[in-house]
Amino acid sequence: MQGTRDLTAADPQQRRDTIRYIKDVSSLSSALGGEIVTIVPALVGKLVPTASPEEEWAWVIEALREIALFTSTSHPHIKLGIEPLNRFETYFLNRTDQALALIDQVGADCYGIAFDPFHLALEEKDMLSAIRKCASRITDFHAADHNRLAAGDG
Repeated sequence: MQGTRDLTAADPQQRRDTIRYIKDVSSLSSALGGEIVTIVPALVGKLVPTASPEEEWAWVIEALREIALFTSTSHPHIKLGIEPLNRFETYFLNRTDQALALIDQVGADCYGIAFDPFHLALEEKDMLSAIRKCASRITDFHAADHNRLAAGDG
């Protein structure tokens, strides 16, 4: 997400606009034959919360449930991947255990994890353990080394 797209925003209109954007991306992806849409819940580069952790978590859960209802009804073949980013790009969701907790709380089968080794190499104590823990829930895996070079070149 870029610009003002932020499911953790204190401004309800900003959250509604972000939900609408993600729904539009799901529709476009479906129209183009896509199967996966990746969601980064908080604005990339937002390092300071604008509300309490409980409020932001609740807002994201509510938004993801609405997006899941739309996507599963309108585009049931689309999977939604929640992507944790490293702490230098967001404070909100940094590890696979957090992403799994979020997905479990949303309670929609269309969600999984977009696993990006670049981000998770900074956050996970044991990358292989993290992969094993969420393996059945991975919807998208970025096949690159931890430094974003082609796999094996990093």
